[in-house]
Amino acid sequence: MIRVLLVDDHAVFRDGLRELLNHVPDLEVVGEAGTGPQALEEMSKQPDVVLLDIGLPGMDGIRVCRSIVEQYPNTRVVMLTMHDDPQLLLEALRAGACSYVLKAADAQSVVSAVRAAAKGQASLDPASTSRLLEEYRRLSQERAGFSKASLTERERVLLALIAEGATNREIAAHLALSEQTVKNNLSVLYQKMGVNNRAEAVMAAVQGDIPLPKVRWKKRAK
Repeated sequence: MIRVLLVDDHAVFRDGLRELLNHVPDLEVVGEAGTGPQALEEMSKQPDVVLLDIGLPGMDGIRVCRSIVEQYPNTRVVMLTMHDDPQLLLEALRAGACSYVLKAADAQSVVSAVRAAAKGQASLDPASTSRLLEEYRRLSQERAGFSKASLTERERVLLALIAEGATNREIAAHLALSEQTVKNNLSVLYQKMGVNNRAEAVMAAVQGDIPLPKVRWKKRAK
């Protein structure tokens, strides 16, 4: 059973979210909070995942997220917010959130994000990934050449391509490689970065301030 803490200053929204999650067999809402300080108090209930809004009274969600990650390293934070803002998305990921879900998302997306977080996995929808990449590139221009990871130029190109949403087949076509070679190269990249999948690699790039090149690739028709 995945223990979930709901943090949002709108009681009606919390009621609906609680009703949704408590009808999912493997999820259980163990606590609720309407302010930042209350959220930290509710952490005594030892939730596995915190669904956290950004706009909270008393202490904003970014600061709450940072405090939770620092004090409760085994708890995962999923930002659930109405703010479709790439800068806030970037700040949330840097604070330690593993997912960023808009309140406009469907119920299954919220449930999937909670389950992924409980497994220690990161998840971002394609639209959020695209916005994140745009904001990241803007900031990277201000830090040209700065990197905390010893990635090769080819590995940074791979990272840029997966951040853009390119499939293994599309990456192979762009780099004139076989799909198996791409898979092998991605495995090496993930191992070097200490991540398990594409979403985690993109987040690690953001949190590590790794400059990504601008790549032009041809998206294959479905």
